[in-house]
Amino acid sequence: MSRRVNAFVTMAFIMFMSAAVISTFLSCQRNDSASAHTPTEEPTASSDTTVYRTYVVREYNGMVAVFEKGNSKPLKVTARCVSALPEEDRFRLVSGIEAVSDTKLKRLLEDLCS
Repeated sequence: MSRRVNAFVTMAFIMFMSAAVISTFLSCQRNDSASAHTPTEEPTASSDTTVYRTYVVREYNGMVAVFEKGNSKPLKVTARCVSALPEEDRFRLVSGIEAVSDTKLKRLLEDLCS
């Protein structure tokens, strides 16, 4: 009987840990329910150069969020709590971290949310 209990406890532990790893991995993919818009790289019209929107990543209601530069409403709110970040990252988020393209924004969010 104790062998069955040990097997059950082991399986429960493995399932719990798997769920924890998956939820951590996907935390940056979830959007806040109020924010259905996801940032996209949209060039604006200009003569010879292409200008991309500038994003600012900073804290919003205790979570890591993406804003368009100069806007106070977030484009995206991740499921990553600012309090779970290292002190250096929390300090950088106070003034906001700029990303000048979708690629740089994606890399920045991967760094902060993994």
